[in-house]
Amino acid sequence: AKAFMINTADQHPFSGQTHDLTRVHQGWGVPDIQNLYDMRENISFIDESFLLTNMEIVEFNALVDPGEPALKVTMTYADPAGNPAASQHRVNDLSLKVTSPSATVYHGNVGLLDGNWSAPGGVPNDYDTVENVFVENPEEGLWIIEISAPEINQYGHVENPELDADFALVVSGAFMTKCTSDGRISFNSTKYACEDQARVRVVDCDLNTDDGTIQTVEVSLTSDSEPTGETLVLTETDPASGTFQEVIAVSETNASGVLQVADGDLVTAEYIDADDGEGGTNLSKTRQAEIDCSEPLITGVGESEISDTAATVTWTTDERASSELVWGGVIPPAGTLSRSGNRTDHAIQLTGLTACTIYHYEVRSEDPYGNLAVDNNGGEYYHFETLGDFGSGLQPCHAGQVDFDQAVVSC
Repeated sequence: AKAFMINTADQHPFSGQTHDLTRVHQGWGVPDIQNLYDMRENISFIDESFLLTNMEIVEFNALVDPGEPALKVTMTYADPAGNPAASQHRVNDLSLKVTSPSATVYHGNVGLLDGNWSAPGGVPNDYDTVENVFVENPEEGLWIIEISAPEINQYGHVENPELDADFALVVSGAFMTKCTSDGRISFNSTKYACEDQARVRVVDCDLNTDDGTIQTVEVSLTSDSEPTGETLVLTETDPASGTFQEVIAVSETNASGVLQVADGDLVTAEYIDADDGEGGTNLSKTRQAEIDCSEPLITGVGESEISDTAATVTWTTDERASSELVWGGVIPPAGTLSRSGNRTDHAIQLTGLTACTIYHYEVRSEDPYGNLAVDNNGGEYYHFETLGDFGSGLQPCHAGQVDFDQAVVSC
């Protein structure tokens, strides 16, 4: 839980160690459950399932897709109580190292005292029990995540009598796996739009029969609309990775090499694992994804908190989707405002408006699978008028008013 909270926290931007929001002031940011939920399809974790003895190393593969905005890697471990009188309170030492496809090396926490993003190079961290590597606009391809144990002095994993330590590892912005004989097949999403690209991955060490050669594996893909399916050849990401991937187009239009789909279809990917390393042979390994071609349903469009210079536009959707407002003083409006993240209850505040002015607007929401809904009130556009102050406080500008020219009148 600790690693998840750190990895998905909202960080305040800062630069340098003298900034008011520097790392020692804000820590790793503000925990954000919404971020964690929104990233649920693009986050992987290891929860104390690997034990490291002194000087041992374990590696994981992490595949970054094109256009990924950030790769975040968080490693935490529970350290035995140290001696308060010692110069180094840390007892055991686990270290994080992340290597890019072009061999750029990032060590845990290097650069993160000076800003939100990691700096390449540096040296292994030998004192923190929380280590992060945050890379903005990461390079596409296979990244290697390495957890090492340079120093194990006390029992870190108390459930057994061995002198070892465990750790938690959370990776967002990449697909992470540890290569074993027990093969796995996966999609890069649980849902796809009707016109989309589905990335299929297989991780199986037994398929890597030559560390010097990039190899391939065939998988079959079927859908409710195309039960006979398509055969897709996956290519190894690196000569020694044991990780294979390829992209197939899904479409409502049938074509060779394209998987035909329709709204609500289930897409199934399958490959045969010849040996799972546990006595099983020729096992069918499958994974399914859903086709979603339906745009969000927008309801309850309206305005609130209208003043002479501000207003808030609100609406709801029947599924989590983005929030965008197109607004302006003319038809059609041309200004845009948006709010990051996906939600069902939407609110966008307009500020800097002019008193007694009519503003027109439409709202837009797009689900995570690219289905866009637009509500412009049937082409008429929604509208509101800002309030005015005529000497008696804010009031509607065209509602009419009655006033006396003096406070007291005679008989």
